[in-house]
Amino acid sequence: MADERSGTAEQLTTDERLDRVEEAMVHFNRRQNEDLALSQEMRLDFLQEFKTVKRMLYIVTALLFAAIVTMSIV
Repeated sequence: MADERSGTAEQLTTDERLDRVEEAMVHFNRRQNEDLALSQEMRLDFLQEFKTVKRMLYIVTALLFAAIVTMSIV
């Protein structure tokens, strides 16, 4: 009887440990997914800012070109 009880107690402890490991793995996977989502969001923000800067450079270049052409005509 005592052996059965100690075996059951050990089994419960093992089950609890397995549950904790499983919870830790779930938490870790959630964190990884959150980090990945944040990384993708940051990448999209950077690309949008880069496109905006690129557009601004094209506009400035076009304005400079127009100014040069205007100055050469006048």
